[in-house]
Parts: sequence; structure tokens; C-alpha cells
Amino acid sequence: NDGIHPDLIISSPALRAKTTAIAFAKALSYPPDSIRYDHALYASDVETILSLIRDVPPSVNTLFVFGHNPEFTELEFYEAYKDSVHCRKLVETLIKKLAKKVFGKEYFEYEGQKISFNKKFWVIDFYDVLGRGALVNNPQSKEELTLKAKQFGVDVSKEDSQWKIADNIFKKICRPKIIQPTFVVNYPVESSPLAKRLPGNQLLDRFQLIVAGLEIANGFSELNDPIEQAERFAMQDKLAAAGEKNVSPSDVDFLEAMEYGMPPATGCGIGI
Repeated sequence: NDGIHPDLIISSPALRAKTTAIAFAKALSYPPDSIRYDHALYASDVETILSLIRDVPPSVNTLFVFGHNPEFTELEFYEAYKDSVHCRKLVETLIKKLAKKVFGKEYFEYEGQKISFNKKFWVIDFYDVLGRGALVNNPQSKEELTLKAKQFGVDVSKEDSQWKIADNIFKKICRPKIIQPTFVVNYPVESSPLAKRLPGNQLLDRFQLIVAGLEIANGFSELNDPIEQAERFAMQDKLAAAGEKNVSPSDVDFLEAMEYGMPPATGCGIGI
């Protein structure tokens, strides 16, 4: 009832820069003043935020890559005072109920594979997946990962970070092998500038849900420490200066909101 188009509530974590959000809105023929930015709500007492972007026309399909979340429609939500473990349980419950509702049973077939939802989803660490699927065990240097990537035919650019090389190996070699519903968890800190670290660890409290080799959902416990967030943004700016294109640049408004106080929270995006 506030004049905001119900199909386009753009979240700051998903589309960090306002200029990007406005360009995206124009591409979809939405007026810029129809956009609501989630980070403004983040500093308020709203405990749950839902965002929906749907029916992306062919003209902007180049923004998305098949197999990556979101593909064409994204459901994004945040919940205050919860963590990624709670988020995983919610996503698992939702996906199982949807599968049964849509197919009338707890499984379906996709590209010759029977996908079953009648068991608890598997959970595995990101680096365990690399070790099992690509024999990349405890990589110590960028040079080591680069050599391994080239053996698999994975392209590596000189500006690629160690994390990006590992992620590209995961996407090309490991992810296609994950058929049954599986949460890949505990990603390296470089993988997301907005996710909270695990206590006393260089890994993030982050997960991706993989089904039939496709990324269905991506979520994490939200970082709510403004000092660490500023450091993470600085790292992103440094990567951008080195030529990396897929970064989250510094967001002064978001940092200011966080300094006033942001509750612990979890967030997730589900590609539909």
C-alpha cells in the first residue's frame, strides 16, 4: 500500500550499489522510485524481510549464468536473531514440502538422475568437496591451485585470487558431481564480504544448497560488525583495483546503518 511495486524489492546485499540497482530497474522497465533498499530496513526493528525478483525478460538474461543462483527468479529473505544453521533447516523444510506439493511424491527425475527428498540433506565442507571431487587438499598457494586448475582445463587469469581459482575448480569439477540435495558449508573468508566468520576461524558461516549439480540456494549468517565489514569492503576495493569484476564495493550508507546497530541475522537467496 505504499506505492512500491510488489515484484521488485531490491536488497542491498544482492545488488550493493544504488546505481546498479537503478540500472537493473530501468532494464526491467520499473521506475527507480519503486525500489526499496533492504539495508534501510536492516537497521530497523523489522525481524523478517522478504524480497522477490521475478520474470526477468530475455533482454537482461545475460546478467545470469545457468547453474548459478539466481537463474531467472529469486526469492530472498532475512531473519533477525537467527543463524545459518536455522536458515538451512528452513530451506530444507521448504524445498521438501515444495517437492512433495509439486510432484505428489518425495522424488523426481532430472536428466536421468533420481533426485530424492525423503532423507536429511547431506552437509559437507567446501574444502572437503574440493579434496574428494578434485583431489585438491589443503591448497597452500595460488601457484599450487593454478597448476591444478590448468590440469582440469579451468581458465585462470593473472588477477584471479586464490579463492576464485578454487571456486572455479569447484564449479567445473566438483559441483556437477553433487546430485542429491547437499549443503556445502564453511567457505573461505574471501568468498563473501557480507558473511560472518565462524568463531575463531578463517572460514565463513555460509552455505550453498546443491541439487543435481545446480546451485539452488545461497545463504549465510550476516556479518554485523561494522569494523570488520569496513575491512572486508577495503579488501573488495583492493580486488577491484587489481582488475577483479565480481566484487562488492564499499557502501558508506550500509556501514553507517550497521554502526547504529544491526542485530545478528541470517539471509538466503533461493533460485527458482
